[in-house]
Amino acid sequence: MISLSYHIKIRYIQRILRITDEEKTKLYLQKHNKKVSFAIWNFFSKAKVLYKHFPTHENGGGTVNFYTYEDLLIITSQNNDYMITLYHIQLDYDRPKNWQKIANYIKTIGAHNEEIFQKNQQKKTIDTESRKIEFALAKLNELIENAPSPSVSDYLQKEVTALQQEREISIEEAKKLMYEAKELKNENYKMMKDIFKGYKYTPSVAV
Repeated sequence: MISLSYHIKIRYIQRILRITDEEKTKLYLQKHNKKVSFAIWNFFSKAKVLYKHFPTHENGGGTVNFYTYEDLLIITSQNNDYMITLYHIQLDYDRPKNWQKIANYIKTIGAHNEEIFQKNQQKKTIDTESRKIEFALAKLNELIENAPSPSVSDYLQKEVTALQQEREISIEEAKKLMYEAKELKNENYKMMKDIFKGYKYTPSVAV
């Protein structure tokens, strides 16, 4: 089970339970540590990936992962072995008037992630078909070398040409999908930079 930092437990109490007094927050955690931990694990199990391996330029330039659940942003460690902290989209953003922009960013990134997934799946299908074409071309070339007559060789060569054209079309389609996915990733990164700079990131060790 993923470990929890002390910080994320405190943040849960402050932002979800709305206990904001520092001493009361610490006292609540002392009394209800297990309850708080299980609550965090529960909503994290329902969270969706927003962005993986976002560079923080903290602690030697490591990366973190972002997840979303309702109005929460959850940050996990680079290897996803512990949860670092969480932010409430409305309560924590340092420019309150712009929190709706951040919510829209998150919605857009989520839609982009789905598009990227679909494009990757399409590319996998194309790659599979391309491998089949390569196999067929190799077999046809073997047949051409051993063709019993020029007419058979000519016929087989036409088949080779047709398959080569099909392969070229597949290659271009795959390139287009890769380019489109890359552009979406770039857009996501720009939005994530804008989201991230609105929050104060404080790395914490798991406890």
